[in-house]
Amino acid sequence: MVATTTVSGTVAVGSFRDDRGTDANWLGAIRAVYGNPLKKLRTEQPTREIVEEAFREALRVRGLLASVQEATFEIRGSIKKLDCSYYLNQEAHAHLKVELVRVSSDTVVFGSSYRSDQTAGGFGAGMFAAGMFASVETLRQLAQRTLNAAIEQFFDDASFSRALGTTLVAEPAKLGERLRRLDSLRESSVITEDEYQVQRRKILNEL
Repeated sequence: MVATTTVSGTVAVGSFRDDRGTDANWLGAIRAVYGNPLKKLRTEQPTREIVEEAFREALRVRGLLASVQEATFEIRGSIKKLDCSYYLNQEAHAHLKVELVRVSSDTVVFGSSYRSDQTAGGFGAGMFAAGMFASVETLRQLAQRTLNAAIEQFFDDASFSRALGTTLVAEPAKLGERLRRLDSLRESSVITEDEYQVQRRKILNEL
């Protein structure tokens, strides 16, 4: 019989390595009919830092985030692919290798690769069709949702709970805070309505 334990503030986020072989701030481009970039998407901070912060937010929503000094486990990894483009359609890709490390012994307790590839409709063919009408921010949001989807695969992996050595049950007092954070992510278009409903059901199922 598996013991049910409340887990709070037990995982920190370490460093992610950028293995894409591109500029550290490169995210993607809106392209013309011959593939040449009309608008380039670059991040204000290195993309590895964006990935690290996305993992922190995912831990925060789950009530699992801890400081590096206090954490029992740490998430580390590498970015194999993280980009987006708009040619005839919008597309984004997030391929990550993620490890969960026990801090006390600096040993990997489990690791795996996760990938999400998403597409969205465009304005169709034409020399400047995408460039004239496409929104850089809309493409950036697609990239963020794609990254979030890859991260969700990690947290949905049964090996994650097993590696923590417990059944994850949220503290009731933290459920309201998690729902508020989820509302904020939806309102800022970081997640779609469908993703919001899926995550909301997961939180409510923990009651």
